[in-house]
Amino acid sequence: EGWKYRADLVLLAFDTGNDVFENHRPLIQSTNFYPFAKPFFELSDGRLSLVVGDVVGHGVEAAAVMGQLRSAWRASALEGADPATTTRRLSRFAERLEGASVATVACAVLAGPEMTYTSAGHPPPLLRRPDASTEFLMDGRGPPLAVSDDAYRTGRIILEPGSLVLLYTDGVIERHRDLE
Repeated sequence: EGWKYRADLVLLAFDTGNDVFENHRPLIQSTNFYPFAKPFFELSDGRLSLVVGDVVGHGVEAAAVMGQLRSAWRASALEGADPATTTRRLSRFAERLEGASVATVACAVLAGPEMTYTSAGHPPPLLRRPDASTEFLMDGRGPPLAVSDDAYRTGRIILEPGSLVLLYTDGVIERHRDLE
């Protein structure tokens, strides 16, 4: 059967100085091969841009589409736009990319304690506060890519020191169900 791309999992932890610590763990079946770059990078102004995504399908074709979407996201994010604008641009790119129809992404930009985010048909980011309470971040939700360019908006939250934010794909949920 070969390898199958399952999911990205990005966990952000914020200490009292609002420094970012990253733990990136791909979930892959049948191999340790992970063909994508880390799902974050620093923008020229010092902000941190993050993304996780999912495409329909498995195998090399799905991996190739995801790689192209990541490259397009990175190129658009370098322009310094908010997550909704970056997602709109990515959606227009996905309209012209075979295999990218109804792909989903969750994008975030971190500037100190402020995080802005957009979710395009993707599971929402999960916030765990220092008191251990949790909340799905539902602002900034929109349809999957290549469905509608006009529906994306940016959510905004100020993160308390000690907060954790989880960006994930439905593969994490499916993987958990497979273990039950």
